[in-house]
Amino acid sequence: MSANKYRGEVPIRLDRVRTLKFTFNAFAEFEELTGSSIQTVFQDPEKIGFGSLRNLLWAGLTHEEPTLTVKKVGELIEHAEGNNLTQKIESITSCVVKAVQYAFTDPADIPDDEAGDAKKKAKK
Repeated sequence: MSANKYRGEVPIRLDRVRTLKFTFNAFAEFEELTGSSIQTVFQDPEKIGFGSLRNLLWAGLTHEEPTLTVKKVGELIEHAEGNNLTQKIESITSCVVKAVQYAFTDPADIPDDEAGDAKKKAKK
């Protein structure tokens, strides 16, 4: 089965195109690492800090690379889309928020064009 929105997966371009996916284990590992629940972090998505974003990105990528470290994810952020740190953070935040939403949404409720847009953006 290939990566798709119905499995809660979102492509993200870093050093290469990777797949974000938030599983129960990903959320549990995020909570163990940070001491914060995902609900607490997303009370105000506009105010997600650097550390929280890096930790979320790490948790969402570990399904495809279990040995990935938080520090390595910080290095991967430098490869994200954008000409400066602000643009890179916006790009990553958009993908992370979408992947978290997919994790809590019935796949039938996710518009087809939304998944297509994410794939096109990741291939750029």
